[in-house]
Amino acid sequence: GRAIRGSGVPRRELVVATKLSNTSSYASGVRAAFEAQLEALGLDYVDLYMLHVPGKDRDARLAAWRQLEALYDEGRIRALGVSGFATEELQ
Repeated sequence: GRAIRGSGVPRRELVVATKLSNTSSYASGVRAAFEAQLEALGLDYVDLYMLHVPGKDRDARLAAWRQLEALYDEGRIRALGVSGFATEELQ
């Protein structure tokens, strides 16, 4: 957050991407993890937020994605994505 604030670059000119890496947060802790990241960054929203790894629990992964969609609908996330997923984990 300090680097963003200290850069002198207007927020609208930055693209900030971050991810949820802890799969144990997938079932219920997505919002709390996201809010903690926003607070640490000193931001009101991020441009891209990703699920970093699929984890082993498909239901938890889907629940996490739905929580991300809610944050997207609220305008807190501008774009959603995934990282480290195989094709079959996206189907």
